[in-house]
Order: sequence, then C-alpha cells, then structure tokens
Amino acid sequence: MTKIIEQDFSKEIFLIKNIKEILFEIGLKSLTMDEIAKRLNMSKKTLYIYFSNKASLIDKIVDYIINEQKNNVGCISNTFDGNAIDEMVFIYQMNIKMMQKMKPDIMLDLKKYFPESHMKIVNFKKSFIYENVKNNIKQGKAEGLYRDNINIDIIAKIYSYKIVDAIISPEFPKHSYDFKDILTQIFLYHLHGLCSDKGNHYLKNNIDNIF
Repeated sequence: MTKIIEQDFSKEIFLIKNIKEILFEIGLKSLTMDEIAKRLNMSKKTLYIYFSNKASLIDKIVDYIINEQKNNVGCISNTFDGNAIDEMVFIYQMNIKMMQKMKPDIMLDLKKYFPESHMKIVNFKKSFIYENVKNNIKQGKAEGLYRDNINIDIIAKIYSYKIVDAIISPEFPKHSYDFKDILTQIFLYHLHGLCSDKGNHYLKNNIDNIF
C-alpha cells in the first residue's frame, strides 16, 4: 500500500511540474484540462484522478512554486560564499529568470479567478522576502557594505511589499511595462538606499555583472 501511495505522489509531482511549465507558457485562461491532457498525451479521466478540478490543480501548482522557491533561496543562503550584495544580486537574477518564463498576466488572472491561491503567494512573498531581506541587511551591515543607521525591520517590510504590489499593481499595466524593468528598478533603488560608501564602491565596480 505504501509503495502505491509513493508512486501516486511521485506521479502527481511529475504532473504538477510539467503543468506548471505549460501554465507559464500559455497563461491561466488558456490552461484547460483538455489542453493539458493533449499536451501531456494522457486522458482527462487520468488527469482527474490527481486533480478534482482546475482550482485544485492551480492550488497545487502554487504550493509547488512556493516550495520550489523556499528550497532554491534556502540553498543559496546556506551555501553562498559571496557578500551581502552578491547574494542579493544572485537572488534577483534567479527571480528574473523565473518571471521571464511566465506570461505577464498570470498573476493578475490568478488574483481574479483564484483569489485563495493568489493570497498564498502574496503571503508567502511578503513573509519569505521579508525574512531573507532582513538577514541580508544584517549581513551587509556586519560587512560594512550597508549603512549602520538602517532600520532593518522597516526596510525589509518596505522591500517585500514593493516587490509583491508592483507585480500586480494596475499602475504598471503589462502592455506598457516589462516585469524585468519593474523588478530591476526596485532592486537598484533598494540596493542604492542600503549601501554605505564601501558598498556603493563595490556596486559601481561590479554593476556590469548584474545585467
């Protein structure tokens, strides 16, 4: 019985991973059970064994994305050898790569059609980004790269809210603004505000490695 459950779980994870890639490619509105079955060369009946409806599927994809980001950033934090600025740059580049794979209207459609799943991402982003930025600021201050007179709690909250709100804000319509440009400007605004003279010197000498 245990082996069967493990096989079913592995199959479900395999499906979620592949459906996530389809979602990023075609967007939320075009993601139907028919389209998934066609692309994965399987029957809808089999698909419904693992996902009772589209809402259930989307929620599981969201859970998968959240766990994926936790693992990726956690791995970076535990193994990264660079300084605080290098770490922020690396995470920024990783997020840009993920965002560029997505159709720009996915987050807005998620908010509109699947609000509970959307709130999972919003709450995760605000809490997870907050904790990581807070730790990064502590590291940067210890290294002399960030200013001493920074209120860590306030700045970490401001940055986490900016990132989340900018992505879904009607002030940045996707036909007029590019995800990468928005995230890049927020990132640079954040870093320049944090950096001490030493940090600004390091950033200036390494800016070409960011883009």
